[in-house]
Amino acid sequence: HLGTSPDGKLRLIFVGCLIPLKACDLALRAAAKLLRAGVAHFTVVGDGSERKHLEQLTKSLKIHNAVTFTGWLAYSDALEQLQEADVLVFPSLREFGGGVVFEALAMGVVPIVADFGGPGDIVTPEVGYKIPLVNEDDFILRLELVLRRLAEDRNHLKELKLQGKEYARKCLTWDAKAR
Repeated sequence: HLGTSPDGKLRLIFVGCLIPLKACDLALRAAAKLLRAGVAHFTVVGDGSERKHLEQLTKSLKIHNAVTFTGWLAYSDALEQLQEADVLVFPSLREFGGGVVFEALAMGVVPIVADFGGPGDIVTPEVGYKIPLVNEDDFILRLELVLRRLAEDRNHLKELKLQGKEYARKCLTWDAKAR
C-alpha cells in the first residue's frame, strides 16, 4: 500500500496505552491543522486513563470528525490498522523498546518518534523522523512541520516507506540482530 489512501488523505496512527507518558495529546495537537483541513485522518488504537481527556481534546480542537478511537484491539486487528496507515505518530516520552516502531517499519509505515530511548535509537533520517524533547510547544511545532511535509510531499513519504521496509528487512530481523 505504498501509494496514498483512496480518499487521498494522509493516514496517521497512534498505537499504545492512552496514558500521560505516551503523549498521544501531543500527536493530536500537532496534527490538528491537517485534520481540520481534511488532509489527514488519525486513528488512535489503544485505551487507558487518558482516553476521555483525548476525546475531549479532539472536540475542543474541532478535529473529532477526523479522529477514530478504536479502543483495545486484538493483536491481528491492531496490525491491520497499522498496515492501513501512512505514518505512525509515536511521541512517547519514555519508551524502552517501542516494538510498534519495528512493526511500522516492516509494514512500510513511516515512524515519527520522540528522540528518546528505544524509538530514538531505531529511527534514522532515511526511514522516519525523530523529534528532540526540548519542551512541549517546540515538540508540537516540529511534529506539525514534519506532518505537513509528509502530507505535501507524497514522493518523500513513499521514499521513506520503501526505505523503512528495506531497513526492517536488513537490520531489524532476528537474523540481522544475530549477525
